[in-house]
Amino acid sequence: MTIDKENTKLLKAIEELANPTSKDKTIIKEAVDSFGINTFLLNIEEYDISMTVKDKIIALRNVVDALYKGESNDSSQGGGQSG
Repeated sequence: MTIDKENTKLLKAIEELANPTSKDKTIIKEAVDSFGINTFLLNIEEYDISMTVKDKIIALRNVVDALYKGESNDSSQGGGQSG
């Protein structure tokens, strides 16, 4: 999958979950197009988007971070069965 397709999917997810205003959508899209999704998420506090949308995106970022940390911990544990 290309970066553009991934960004489009993530932008749609943000739109569905955070319900941004048209101004927020424009700022988010321009930031993601210019800097990439990772940089946008890492620096979200710096963007002039509504606090409600910003809070929802930060919560989403935290969930994704937790999932990735869980995956990296799981992969380092080995693959044996328990029980």
